Amino acid sequence: MENLSNPNKKTKKCVITNYFTQVTDVRGASSEIVTQTHPVSELSSAQNTDRNQVIEPRNNDVSLFVNCSLTDEEKHLILVKPWIPPTTYAFPITEQNKKRKLIFQYKWFTTYNWLVYSELQEGAFCKFCMVFATTGGVGQQKLGALTLTAFKNWKKAKEVFNDHLNYDYHKLSVAKAEGFLNIYCNKKPSIINALDDDRVKIIKQNRERLIPIIECILLCGYQEIPLRGSNDFGPINFKTSTHNEVNKSQCFSVMADETTDVSVSEQLTICVRYLSGTGSNIEINEDFLKFYEISSLTGNDLASAILNGLNSCGVDCDFLFGQGWVQRYDAINDFIELFPCVVTALNNISEWNDGSGTSTDASILLNAIDSEFLVALQVIKVLFSFGLPLCKQLQKKNIDLREMISLANISIKVLENLRENVDHEFKKIFKEAQRLAEMLDFEISVKRLANRQKHRSNYIISSDDPEDYYRVSICIPFIESFIYQLNERFLAHQNIFKGFQCLFDDTNSDHTDFETLVSFYLPQIDLTTAICELQIWKQKGKCVAVGSDEVITSNALDAIKHCDPIIFPNIFTLLKILCTLPVSTATPERTFSSLKRVKTYLRNSMKEDRLNGLVLLSYYRNIEITPEEVLDELAKKKRKNRSDIITYKTLK
Repeated sequence: MENLSNPNKKTKKCVITNYFTQVTDVRGASSEIVTQTHPVSELSSAQNTDRNQVIEPRNNDVSLFVNCSLTDEEKHLILVKPWIPPTTYAFPITEQNKKRKLIFQYKWFTTYNWLVYSELQEGAFCKFCMVFATTGGVGQQKLGALTLTAFKNWKKAKEVFNDHLNYDYHKLSVAKAEGFLNIYCNKKPSIINALDDDRVKIIKQNRERLIPIIECILLCGYQEIPLRGSNDFGPINFKTSTHNEVNKSQCFSVMADETTDVSVSEQLTICVRYLSGTGSNIEINEDFLKFYEISSLTGNDLASAILNGLNSCGVDCDFLFGQGWVQRYDAINDFIELFPCVVTALNNISEWNDGSGTSTDASILLNAIDSEFLVALQVIKVLFSFGLPLCKQLQKKNIDLREMISLANISIKVLENLRENVDHEFKKIFKEAQRLAEMLDFEISVKRLANRQKHRSNYIISSDDPEDYYRVSICIPFIESFIYQLNERFLAHQNIFKGFQCLFDDTNSDHTDFETLVSFYLPQIDLTTAICELQIWKQKGKCVAVGSDEVITSNALDAIKHCDPIIFPNIFTLLKILCTLPVSTATPERTFSSLKRVKTYLRNSMKEDRLNGLVLLSYYRNIEITPEEVLDELAKKKRKNRSDIITYKTLK
């Protein structure tokens, strides 16, 4: 820690997330999926069935650090942020306790604050002794259970734990841990700094020289400016407390999407949707976690990539209730707006005589712009305009599944009305196509018809009018296909939503759909209790009295703000799930813009650790980072590893 640590600075106790453990890459991807939901039971069984192949071990399990030479960061992690199982965790019955069927008791964490549990070894450790104790017992005997090996004999647990409290080496380890944390978090200066005033002056000078460099790095990171030209390498660690907020909410959905970067590598962006706050301050959050490089587009590999990506960020997948990712579509309006310029450019290029074949390619593209192309272009423009309001609504973070289905229903009704009046509406579309045809000096005509067609259908029309022909051959099939896709992508979720609809509809007395919903998401809940709670919620929880008026909850977010989690715990959980189910992947799409600006042609050799650091620094630019915070983190690293951390931030 020499030459950088601040000897005089007194700061509040910091929270360090785990960033030093090397994680093994598991590559994977998937094809197009819109929205899928998973109950907790299925996710838990999936993780426990094939943990070694699909999910990496928890990187803050204390057994990973037994009999190891620990760095200061690792010591701090064990002492401050060891893995603690949730209250609902099912402790296994080990072979040693199989006869009596004894398991670890969660209340021991409260009684013995030094006790930690290892999921990998299925036993208990003393976090102080495993870090600082070297020898112990009478005659400096070798250490054993609770220090070097996991303690698993639950029959004698209290007896062993109470004896351990009185051991001298345990008391000494507690004192060492307290002194270490005071120095690590800058509450007290180190002994060497306290004795050497000249060294303190050197540290101060070094920090003053590094501050301008760090400020420059932060500015470039915020503005997505390259730091080193083509030689842009080296990890940048930027950590937030998003994973803590997600785990605290105990309910989230993952949103993922895939794109190809400038180095022709497949990048999977992973974002999460969760709730934060309490009472009337509850709000929906959609945050970016990381990019994960993948090499396969199979569903199995993508599932592995998503789970491994979440685990590497410290997110507990036991609280994952839904996932979704969609395919992107290119906008057509920009092309129509620039169509005259495109035609002019193709005409000019077709006259080149450079011998490279460019003029030939331009001529082929010009010949492809025929009557069928122009009519189809205008039909697509009109139909995409009808879908634009739905797309804009899907960009909002606080939209839920209930609102999405309602909007999709409205859009489908409008399109069905367009289909019924297609004769009148297509006249306008056809006139626009004729206007574009005049720019190319040709008239829209019907393609040659033969008795037997091999490559396209023979459409039966009453006349040779081009308007009638293209209305039947292009416009009507496209409208029907568009309506079908909306039904498939959105209204297919009505089956999922039927159970949730019972939370808002007090006219339906049939609880079959609600029972299915509870069995799917909350299988451990008694159905009778849940139904009784639903009936009370319909009478008192649906409406909120505001003065003399009653406000009907319009969506899940409004409903959960008026739902007391103590009185209606099951209803509150279901509303939380409904709020977090992904409706669109607008947030992952936005991260691709940052990816294109950060990983450019001149920076195409950038590795994943640096890419994620720069993208996170840009994405969370509203988080204030001071050079002093960065220097404090650098001072905690060993000299050879100080280049590993350039920026670091923990949200409070």
